[in-house]
Amino acid sequence: MDRPILYSYWRSSSSYRVRIVLNLKKVDYEYRPVNLLKLAQGEQAPAEFLAVNPSAQVPALVIDGHCLTQSVAICEYLEETRENSTKLLPSEPARRAQVRRVVEIINSGIQPLQNIAVVNRIGAHCGAREQEEWPRFWIRKGLGQLEQLVQNFTGSGPYCFGKNSVWRMFSLYHNQPC
Repeated sequence: MDRPILYSYWRSSSSYRVRIVLNLKKVDYEYRPVNLLKLAQGEQAPAEFLAVNPSAQVPALVIDGHCLTQSVAICEYLEETRENSTKLLPSEPARRAQVRRVVEIINSGIQPLQNIAVVNRIGAHCGAREQEEWPRFWIRKGLGQLEQLVQNFTGSGPYCFGKNSVWRMFSLYHNQPC
């Protein structure tokens, strides 16, 4: 079996999710960096990367003969195909749905509004001050909504979803600076 290859950018929160899961699942993989800052400035993506992922987005994981993109899909694939004691999701269906709800709020509701391409576009049209304020506003708003949401969850452990629900913890990584 070929060693998996992860195309990633070190500051990408989506890439962080995948790197964390790969390490939790003890998957030996090769890391290939993709500099999103250079791509955002118009530099062409490496041909090798475009061949496996024409959208030129990270993360992209080549594993088991497949090229997987989108961090949530990759994490779910790893959860389903790599067995070990570290489980990303609770065993109960309702709790799994709650974790997925929180992950999707972060993944679809908060993160896209702070991606470098979006923030750079805001700066180009609205100026540096708005470029700086834009992600801060959306991160605070999204995290405030999440805080209200998780107050209603009861867990049987140190976290709102129990003791083994690690997925949502690292989904919040990129939101820390605010």
